[in-house]
Amino acid sequence: NADKHRDNPEFIDDAFDSVATAAGDIKRLLDHLRRKRIDAGDKALVDIGTVLSSAADKLSHGKPQPEVEIAPGECLVVVERQRMENVLVHLMENAQQATADDGYVHASLQPGDRFCTINIRDNGHGMDDAFIKDRLFRPFDTTKGNAGMGIGMFESREFIRAMGGEIKVTS
Repeated sequence: NADKHRDNPEFIDDAFDSVATAAGDIKRLLDHLRRKRIDAGDKALVDIGTVLSSAADKLSHGKPQPEVEIAPGECLVVVERQRMENVLVHLMENAQQATADDGYVHASLQPGDRFCTINIRDNGHGMDDAFIKDRLFRPFDTTKGNAGMGIGMFESREFIRAMGGEIKVTS
């Protein structure tokens, strides 16, 4: 539309606003990536149950408040604790945002012999199969407008995969 509206001052103003927004998003992304490089290497043996509980506590101000259930047994993993907590916060916060205040967000941990399973369930509005397949993990694709950059699910999945795990989504 640039050729068609080049003489329209409102169009030009909107174009500059769009470029400024995109530049801000890119700057935030680069800052985020730089911080990750600095923080990388902070791996330690951590109890995932403690990390899951801590992540839920950080979201206790929102509704519905996440409920946590940890099965007996240990789930010790060598991981960057803060990044793991950030992933869990992101997943539970997405569940909160998709769920009515009187709904539920339930996080559970099931220790296993070689792997631990974390389930995050909610009774929110859900996602269709096409969205899950084609968009959910695509970087820079967001349904949140200016509130999100569209990298949270992609980054979460890549982090979990780097640890030898997987994120599976059903709706």
